[in-house]
Amino acid sequence: MNDLTKIKFKVPLGNYKSDRTEAQALHELELTKKRAGDMISQISAIHQIPKDLALAFTCVETGGLAIRSSDGLSYGMMQCNAATLDGVIKFAFKYGMTIEEFKYIYYACKPAFTLLKGAEVPPLENKYSFNPFSKDFVTKIFTESEMMTKPVNKVLKYTNPLHILNTGGGYRTPTNIYNIKMNKQPEFGLHIGCMYLFELMTKSLVKEASIEYVRLDWVVNGYNGGYYSKFNPWITPSQEKYAPEIWLNQRGLPSVTYAYVKRLAGIGGYMYMLKTGKFVY
Repeated sequence: MNDLTKIKFKVPLGNYKSDRTEAQALHELELTKKRAGDMISQISAIHQIPKDLALAFTCVETGGLAIRSSDGLSYGMMQCNAATLDGVIKFAFKYGMTIEEFKYIYYACKPAFTLLKGAEVPPLENKYSFNPFSKDFVTKIFTESEMMTKPVNKVLKYTNPLHILNTGGGYRTPTNIYNIKMNKQPEFGLHIGCMYLFELMTKSLVKEASIEYVRLDWVVNGYNGGYYSKFNPWITPSQEKYAPEIWLNQRGLPSVTYAYVKRLAGIGGYMYMLKTGKFVY
């Protein structure tokens, strides 16, 4: 899987403006950074997405708070649910995410997986002392390094999706154990959200004058509309030809998507503040 930490963004994406004043945008970014900036930086690096994008998405979703959404269907700092978790797991297996990157999901959801014969999952943290002259240390480093680079589908099998989707309640309910975990363990929700953003970014890459960049409006559309849903509002071949201003004003676009695209990618939006250096992260 490609490293997207250095991918380019066209900001502002269109000639539209954010619905936030500059003072509001800066204040909201600062609050999010204060509440969760270190955690967002660390977890976005693990999943190879730009930390600025992860901060901006967290800011627009919850301002850095691990909460249940106002409509009651999403949870955690990046407003996902158990269906999102199921979706990013399937993406990880399909596209060969390394077990080192995936291990955070594995340890949080172990009953959903079967460990393949002879395979091992790297520990969350190294448990041995640093001694470069120790033969045992060198052997362990080599073994773990080899283990870390294995694709997840060579280490695990996703044998129990219903455990994710139904344990404690349905995938959207507040009693589902993984929705509860997203609220109680903010880092868990961040791992899911960053993996989700990675997948959506890979499907939103365009080229302009040989320069590749991400269409943030498409990312927001998939994220807010439920990319893994059977009602998926993802881009169609015709929409791929739309300029950002036309895309944003097309008929039937949900109001929340309209607002979030402007707030993230518009003039004076969160990504604009980060790209221009008006906000430093």
